[in-house]
Amino acid sequence: MRPERAAVLAALTLLAVSLIFGYRDRRIALGDIWSVVASAGAAASGLVIVCAAAGLIIGVLNLSGLAFNLTLHIINASGENVFLLALITALISIVLGMGMPTVGYISYSLR
Repeated sequence: MRPERAAVLAALTLLAVSLIFGYRDRRIALGDIWSVVASAGAAASGLVIVCAAAGLIIGVLNLSGLAFNLTLHIINASGENVFLLALITALISIVLGMGMPTVGYISYSLR
């Protein structure tokens, strides 16, 4: 399932559950639905942006052939040293994963 569809379905499920059951004996008012939908859309937009950026990076790596050759280059650069191989792999993982913490920051800053 695509992340965008999962976010919309999760928001709709949460809305339906809060209308029926509520939270701590408080149900959501029908007038507050628009603000709930707007805040859920704003929170989901951060996720969509991160997924799009990750998709672009993965697409470039696959189209250029670097996804396959990157492992060969890492192994050659390490010179059969397992510690150096782990260090290079950790550095590449940090660089490729730099955009992921922004989703939590965007969701927290919207409150």
